[in-house]
Amino acid sequence: MRIRSRPRRRAAVLAVLTAATAVVLAPASTATAADGPAPPPREHRIIAGVHTDAVSTFLDDGRLTLASKADVAEGNGTRFVAEDVRFHLADDAKATVPAGYDFIAPAGREVWIAPESNPGAGRLWPGFSTESVPAGAIEGNQTTLTLTGFEGPGSLELFTAAGFGGSRRLWSSDDDAFTAFTIGRTHMHANWAFTAPGSYHISVRAAVTVAGQQQTADATYTFVVGGLPAATGTATSLTASATSVVTGDNVRLDATVTPADATGYVEFLDGDTVLGHTAVSAGRASFDVTTLPLGSRSLTARYVPHLLNEFGRSTSAPVTVTVTEQAGGDVFAITGLADRYQAGEQIDLRFTGVTLGDGHQAYWLVRPAGQSTDYYSVAGERYTRDATVSLDGAQMKVQILAGDKVVQETGYRTLKVDGPDIGVGESITLTGLRDSYHVGDPARVSVGHRALADGERGRWLIRSVPGGTAWEEVGEWALPKLDPSGPNAYLIDTLWLNQNEWAYEIVTADGTVVGRSVAVTAEVTNRELLLSGVRTVYRAGDTLAATSGLYPVRDGVAYEWGIASGEWTPIPGADSPSIELPVTSDLDGKSLYLSVTDAATGFHVAGAQQELRVTDAAPGEQLLFLESLAGHYHQGYPIRLHAFADPVASDTDTYRWLWKRPDQADFVVMDKVTTASHEVRAEQALDGTLVRAELYSAGGTLLSTSEPATIHVDDHGAAPREKVTLDGLADSYRVGDEVKLSASVTPASVLARWEWYLNGQLVAGQNGPGLSLAAAAEHDGAAVVARLTFDDGRRYVESAPVTLHIDGSGGPGELALSVSGMSDGEYQPGDAVTLQAVQSPQGPLAAYQWFAKRTGDSGFAPIEGETAASYGFTATRELNDTQYLVKLYDGQTVKAVSEPVTVKVAPATPGSAASKSVTATISESDGALVISVDPADRDITLPAAVLNGAGDRWESTGALKPVTVTDTRAGRPGWAASGQVPDGFRSPDGGTFTGAHLGWTPTVVQQSDGQGVVAGRATAPGVGLGTGAPLATAPGGSGRGTARLDAELRLSVPTDTAAGTYTGTLTLTAI
Repeated sequence: MRIRSRPRRRAAVLAVLTAATAVVLAPASTATAADGPAPPPREHRIIAGVHTDAVSTFLDDGRLTLASKADVAEGNGTRFVAEDVRFHLADDAKATVPAGYDFIAPAGREVWIAPESNPGAGRLWPGFSTESVPAGAIEGNQTTLTLTGFEGPGSLELFTAAGFGGSRRLWSSDDDAFTAFTIGRTHMHANWAFTAPGSYHISVRAAVTVAGQQQTADATYTFVVGGLPAATGTATSLTASATSVVTGDNVRLDATVTPADATGYVEFLDGDTVLGHTAVSAGRASFDVTTLPLGSRSLTARYVPHLLNEFGRSTSAPVTVTVTEQAGGDVFAITGLADRYQAGEQIDLRFTGVTLGDGHQAYWLVRPAGQSTDYYSVAGERYTRDATVSLDGAQMKVQILAGDKVVQETGYRTLKVDGPDIGVGESITLTGLRDSYHVGDPARVSVGHRALADGERGRWLIRSVPGGTAWEEVGEWALPKLDPSGPNAYLIDTLWLNQNEWAYEIVTADGTVVGRSVAVTAEVTNRELLLSGVRTVYRAGDTLAATSGLYPVRDGVAYEWGIASGEWTPIPGADSPSIELPVTSDLDGKSLYLSVTDAATGFHVAGAQQELRVTDAAPGEQLLFLESLAGHYHQGYPIRLHAFADPVASDTDTYRWLWKRPDQADFVVMDKVTTASHEVRAEQALDGTLVRAELYSAGGTLLSTSEPATIHVDDHGAAPREKVTLDGLADSYRVGDEVKLSASVTPASVLARWEWYLNGQLVAGQNGPGLSLAAAAEHDGAAVVARLTFDDGRRYVESAPVTLHIDGSGGPGELALSVSGMSDGEYQPGDAVTLQAVQSPQGPLAAYQWFAKRTGDSGFAPIEGETAASYGFTATRELNDTQYLVKLYDGQTVKAVSEPVTVKVAPATPGSAASKSVTATISESDGALVISVDPADRDITLPAAVLNGAGDRWESTGALKPVTVTDTRAGRPGWAASGQVPDGFRSPDGGTFTGAHLGWTPTVVQQSDGQGVVAGRATAPGVGLGTGAPLATAPGGSGRGTARLDAELRLSVPTDTAAGTYTGTLTLTAI
């Protein structure tokens, strides 16, 4: 890679690079080691295949800032720090330099171009934006953008299209004449041409004037051209200075990272615990540790790169270092563990290799299979219990604690238990237990056993899972109740089934076990009890009215309301799902509590409470309270929003409701809600939404604002109920047809932002419920998905994919060409028309030629100079029903031809006409519109034509000579002046060619103050003046006065045109 920079900037650029290199390559040593994890790696965001305002200006707290914006999944126009992103211009942007663009590279040279016109979905379209700076915030709304530094493997040329197929150069990395340009408050695009693949660093300075003071901002933008380099893979290895040490010995850990130029850190780990980290220097990093715990320690080195785009992570193979209390001593570890256990066998574990000091205690911990939580089991040097399948896959370890500090611990050992579970002694059976229950639903269990002998008794046992080891007799607090439905039938409170094993056993008088059933357990989940109707604040003397809802709903429950403040006091007679209670000042700070129990057994089902607030605000002070919302709602349930005004609102007062979801930056007004009560449907998109109410007088004065309340929607992991459907899909499309799809969501959602995906790729710029695109061959078989998102771009729900079928799309690799941009309706004279060539699939070819066929023409004729992917012109009535198509070339070979498109131009209103020999005037009662030419200027003689540089055309240039337009009409309706050579050119020998071979570039020479005349768009030979071409326009509300117009003329005819002197009549018209 070479550095390309103008001499006056090179010193600054190199100084920065040297400084950065010095930081990165600072030598590492043990002095740079640090405890804990390494700094997290950074990762540049790759901006590819989307529209982006790569260079964007902002005013942040009055200061100019340079940054970037891009249409990404988070939302269109998402802002990025320039240094945090990389713009990827892929190989599909390859093009061959045409003649006349030698400032980029010699003709025929391969380059990469991000075009000025939209290249289509899936391709990078970078531009500039100053629109985020408010209008008038900077003087003249003018911003100057200067190229201050450049580094890359090739050259950069930034340019826009100009008249007659020319170019306006903006930036050049090779020519100091093109380093800056000035733009207004706008959004614009240009052609970015790069001459070689690789990474380009483009330093830019923006300059504006704010309140008479110049402000500047700098940023560096990086474009990756061609293939996107993958992060370099790395490998890390680790060695230890010793593999067997005594507690407190120093162990030197040496890591090697390859390749040696990888930058970042190495973390040194003991199992999952990070001991510390060290910066990598020349591929090496070291760490000294003296605090390795007892046992066989599995040590690893983990490379953490500075930048994930440059280098990948890697971890070394583990190195085992054994740490003992004394040389040659036992290793701290769990002993006695069998490879597998059969259910019912005894587990008997101990540990060795550690001496417990004063104040030390050993604890056994169990981690259930598939979980990450450790449960304390027993203390002491031994763990014993019978094996049951509930322990299969559980992991065990021992911790030595001094107080609450872990001073040593073993590694995990895994228990493996094969079922089924078995009982002990004589047969005892438990039947009727289901796999799952809700809390409070009695579990009906029948016990089967022989008749009890004298002195024997049956008892229920309980043991916690996973930490319990010994069976305990169930106490009175959880003892099952007898079920009158049958002998030896019991009702177990499911609250005590949760995370517990149960068994039934028979014992003799001296406690000897005669028989014990198989251990049983069940999954138990909570019911939810939601309170609603409680206001956020009350005044003394108000009435509290609350209701409850139990989910899932069940019958056979009893209700009991109470007031809790330290202890619970029941409210006499409050035994229904709702309550009304007079509010007294002593309720402030206390809680309203509701307990729900099973009516038959008294087992606890659910409970809920709501804190009460009672204000001491002065009587008459306007207050606005919200009725408390439920603890949470389930999808589809109504959320009742109700506001209470105290004193009561008058009949002329109105309410305004506002809410703010977590994805929204500010509160927004609920549309058309002006009353005290309102209901919305609960949906998951509303979870965490803040809501508040405002009370206004009839005159619009804000009287009071409520405190905000929070809506919680929780369906415990269930997916949103909203479903997205797509409509409008046709059975098939032809290439070039418009594909129009619409998305709808049922039930309706509060969200309104959409994203559309085509074969998994985001379709940029389409964030509404409709999708519109031109069918292309590459779309055949493509899957289309509509996604409803939060405002911050997070996914909510999406449609099932639908498949596009494109007729005649051909086999794989077949190239199709279509034209987009033509309006379905009529253009008005003077409207701009921009057509875009679209390749399907998009390939590297970029040589186009546009053709036109006017009414009466026998065939399509090439439009001179129009060889880019886009073609623009001004609509005139003479162009009505003209057809256009575009061809794609590979050298001289036509690779694809588009279907023609037709322009429709509405009729013009009558006006004035003139030629170089005729002046026409239409008088009006309130003035006139006149176009005229001086008699001395009516004849134009162009110089003799000469061969152009390519040797394939006869060409000549000249001037129109001044044309005068005078408008004295009082109504200022505006006007448009145009010209054409309708009958073409003839020679005395009978030779002819059409007026389309004559083009012009109009100019406004002079105009009256405030006349507002604008020169027409350049019309190149090929389209030319065979039909009407705009000379100048004055919009409605202006145009009154006298304007002098001129134009540069350019004639271009084929080399087989017969020699001779040709004459034609140019007719000028003003309307």
